[in-house]
Amino acid sequence: HDHDHDHDHDHDHDHDHDHDHDHDHDHDHDHDHSGQSAKIVSAIIVALLIVIFVIWKFF
Repeated sequence: HDHDHDHDHDHDHDHDHDHDHDHDHDHDHDHDHSGQSAKIVSAIIVALLIVIFVIWKFF
């Protein structure tokens, strides 16, 4: 009986942990995705500015 009780307790704990982990993971993923998009846009803008500057300086 004690063994079964410990087993159920571990199972519930793992289940709650996985659920919280998945929820946090999805939230962090959305946050990272937004940050990544902003970084990509910034990188594109910087790249365009560098290209324009190089072309302007070259010509």
